[in-house]
This record gives sequence, structure tokens and C-alpha cells, in this order.
Amino acid sequence: MGSNHESSLRNLIRYSGLAFGAGYLLIFVGLIAIVAETFVRTLPYTRGYTVSTDIPAWFVVSVVSLFFAAFCGFAFGVSVVKNSDWRRLDQKAKNISSSVSAFSLMILFLGIGTIAALSSLPFAPMLTPICFVVGAVLLLVGYRVFLGEAVESRLIGGILMIVSIVLIYLVALAPLRNIWSLFSSILSTSSMPRIAMPLPGFLTGEINTETACLLVAAFCAVLYGFLGLRTGKGLHVLTIILSISTIIFGVGLSYFNFSAVSLMSNFMSYASQALISIWLVFFGLLILGISGIIIIVSAAFSLGLSIKGLQTIALIPPPPPPPPPPQ
Repeated sequence: MGSNHESSLRNLIRYSGLAFGAGYLLIFVGLIAIVAETFVRTLPYTRGYTVSTDIPAWFVVSVVSLFFAAFCGFAFGVSVVKNSDWRRLDQKAKNISSSVSAFSLMILFLGIGTIAALSSLPFAPMLTPICFVVGAVLLLVGYRVFLGEAVESRLIGGILMIVSIVLIYLVALAPLRNIWSLFSSILSTSSMPRIAMPLPGFLTGEINTETACLLVAAFCAVLYGFLGLRTGKGLHVLTIILSISTIIFGVGLSYFNFSAVSLMSNFMSYASQALISIWLVFFGLLILGISGIIIIVSAAFSLGLSIKGLQTIALIPPPPPPPPPPQ
């Protein structure tokens, strides 16, 4: 029975990874296609105009960096699909190294591109892009260190990942959170219809739930560094914490993406006439919303198995005391 449950859990995790990776992939393919289609459609209107060859360096660096950021986002979606086949926890931690690398590089190039773009402005706020760069480097290095076998490597790597998430999600995105809250409050007090659109994180989940879940995952990585928490009750407790956190992430993922789908569906008939490639983004958001539901189901199933395993361990009677020494 246990093997059947584990097989079902592996299938659910595989479907979750396939759906999430495919949706994420479609979004970045759609964004790249939108840029290409816009360029092709506006090209006939630029005939007869001379294009200046004196292009500023900051513009070139910014465009190239943002292109690499989009390419890394595409690579992240591909790697999630590729790594969706789940096995043992230790093996999985090594296999998803490519996903973590692509995710970190996506944020790194986004920060570099933003720094280059803001460098042309006087008194430009540089805290957000600098935190993106530093946080991405810490995440990339921290996960590599975490893969080491030594206990110290697990602890140091987990701490570096916690610091990186704080820098990226809490420090760098704080101004964007404030602007989004102000914009939402203005819409709610005006006569315009309110747009029920949550702010997304880099994993396209609702930003608050995504931040909390990533911090919990990094904290569990630190706890996993202790040998006593890798087997028995400790491992079941960590799995329970991660399962609850994953359920919350799945809720935030479905909430944002279904909200985006609902908003886009109101003007898709008009927008698709101008840009056909926008349908790729639309279906990417839809698949990501569905993947959130699958993630919730798989995490709930994992939670049930972990609670059952913890109860089984608790019901096992303690070993009998050793026999008295011979007289």
C-alpha cells in the first residue's frame, strides 16, 4: 500500500512540474513573440526614416541583459519540465540545480538590465536592482554550497538562501509593493471599476504567499542540515511544514494566474487582433493557474502521508530494556 501511495505522489508531483513548467515556458515564449511581432508589424511604418547609429551604451546593455533574463526564464520553464520526475529527496535536490541556476540568472540579468537603464537618469533609485543582483548571486552560491555533504555546508547554504530571498522579495520589491498598494487604493476610491489583480512574484504566484513559502523552504533547508532531522520524526515534521507551505503557494499561484486570465479575457478579442502572440501569454497564465490546483492536491496528499507516517512512528512501542547483567 505504501508503494502505491508513493507512486501516486510521484505522479502528482510530476504533473505539477509539467504543468507549472509548461505554463511558465509559454509566458516567456509569448513575451518574446510579442516583442518580435511588434517589431515586424511596426517595421513597414519606419521606412523612409533614418535610424541614428549613435545608440547609447546603457541602452544596448539594458536590452541585451533583458533578453538574457527572458532567455533564462525560458530555460527555467524547460528545466522544471525536465526535472518534474521526482525520486528521493537528496537526488531531487541535486537534479533541480539547473532550475535554481536559471531562476537566479534570470533575476541577475534583470537587475543588470535595470541598473543599465537607470544609469542614464540622475538620482535614480539603485537599491532595487542592486538587491536583485546581490540576492541572485547569493541564491546561486548558497544553493551550490547547500549541495555539499558536510553539515556546515547545509547550514551555510541555507542561511545564504534566506538572505537572498530577503534581499530580493522584501528589500528590492518593497517599492513596487508600495506603488501597487497605492495604485489599488486609488482605483478603489475612484469611480473606475476596481481591477482585482494581485501583485505577482518571480514564480508568478501572489507575491506575499510566494515570499512566505520561499522563506519557509529556505528555513527548512537550514533545518535539514541537522542529521537528526533527515530521518524518522524529524523528516516527517519537515515534510509536513513544506507540504503546508506548498499548499499556500499553490493557492497564491492559482489566485494570481486566474485573476490575470479573468482580466485578460475582457479585452482578448481586441488585443488579439493587434497581437496574435498574446494568446501564448493567456494560455500560459491559464496553465499556471491549473498547475496551482494540481500543486495543492499533491501537497495535500504528501501532507496526509507524512501525518500518517508520524502517527505510525509514535505508535511503535519503545524497545525493551536490556537484560540485567549476569551475576
